[in-house]
Amino acid sequence: MEYFDTMEKIKQKRLECKLVVLENFESNFKDALHKGDSAMVLALAESLKAVIK
Repeated sequence: MEYFDTMEKIKQKRLECKLVVLENFESNFKDALHKGDSAMVLALAESLKAVIK
């Protein structure tokens, strides 16, 4: 039972971390698009792929 609780806590923390990353991503992506920074847009897209996995 303790193992199950620990695994559930880990899953919850991972989801919380992904949410924070996605919130930051959204802000950075909008800024990069507004500035026309295509290199940053590509870098953010690559990082998003890693987070979604």
